[in-house]
Amino acid sequence: CISADCRGDLYYTNYGQGVLHKMNEFGALLSSNTILDASGNVRYIDEMGWDEGRQVFWGGELNTNAIWTIDRDGLATYQFPGMGGYGLTDGLDFDPTDGTVWHSTDVSSNIAHFSSTGLLLGTLTLLDENNNPEGTISGVEMGASNTIWAGNSPIDDIRRCDKTTGAFVSRFDAGQV
Repeated sequence: CISADCRGDLYYTNYGQGVLHKMNEFGALLSSNTILDASGNVRYIDEMGWDEGRQVFWGGELNTNAIWTIDRDGLATYQFPGMGGYGLTDGLDFDPTDGTVWHSTDVSSNIAHFSSTGLLLGTLTLLDENNNPEGTISGVEMGASNTIWAGNSPIDDIRRCDKTTGAFVSRFDAGQV
């Protein structure tokens, strides 16, 4: 997974490794920290979204879908259980417009919308150009003007949809998502 803070630093994890890597805008690796909870347990974070107000990443954990906050040094704090289903978080972002978290599992049909305290606010089903459910979401990113971006795994495109209704807005070909 990959995310950036508002200082311009890029952070990423590699699948199943439990390490938070930090790079600058030129691609130089600045640090690599094992992601640990307060008890010293390694946490394997699949997807992350930056929360500027709290100065943390929100992340979904591999195999559990639990939602954690992770500071820049890799300290993970459990927040709440995420979306159920398949154990691979494949879409998570923090929405700075209302302080909420959007979470989906690998090639899911839905994106769960949570308050920062873990209250499920609703589930969004993204629609295609013909008003049919997408069904293969692979990655989630908040957009401007009430939109949400989502990767579409087998079609290899990125869709922009209305984050209130799921209605299709636009798409572009992305190659391999």
